[in-house]
Amino acid sequence: MLAILNITAPIFMIMAMGYFSVRFNLFDREQLAGMGKFVLKIGLPMLVFHAIATKPLAEVIRPAYLAGYALASVLSFFAGWAVSKLRGQNGIQASLNGLGTGMSNTGFIGYPLLAMAFRSAAGVYFAMNVLVENLLILPLMLAMIDAAQGGADWRSLAVRIVKNLLKNPMIIAMIIGLVFAMLSIPVPVAIDKVTNMLATASSPLA
Repeated sequence: MLAILNITAPIFMIMAMGYFSVRFNLFDREQLAGMGKFVLKIGLPMLVFHAIATKPLAEVIRPAYLAGYALASVLSFFAGWAVSKLRGQNGIQASLNGLGTGMSNTGFIGYPLLAMAFRSAAGVYFAMNVLVENLLILPLMLAMIDAAQGGADWRSLAVRIVKNLLKNPMIIAMIIGLVFAMLSIPVPVAIDKVTNMLATASSPLA
């Protein structure tokens, strides 16, 4: 119990600091939006790149973990979808609820918890989580919504999914990091320091 409290307590303390910062008007809505953009578009992509590019490929891709996380995510997705359908919601609403149950809040809650529990290995697990969520759960949600709308043009859906993925900074960072890992390219010292600094800022800010 004490070990769990030691992992989760700092997260709730930082969340409380965030709450009171807003409560007493230390930050306005635009500033908070800017912080969120930094986390999602700069900090976490740098974390993903650093976690992948600085480790051997065998340490980055762990099939057992990927399979377990993917299975749990898909089962959670369809559980949320099924409950929504039983409650009489339409296919679009059910698919969105499936996304809500099947896709973890990895960026803002998941990674800080991973960092507390796994420390230096957290970035690797975070990268694998992002991979599953963006290549499996998000496309699954889009496909379910398309099916609920009676769509049958799977080719255009696939093109749209690929375009969205290639615009995602975390996916771009993951692809570049995998190139470094697969080809055993050493990360230049300056880039290593910059990505590590930005990655370190992501957890508390998230």
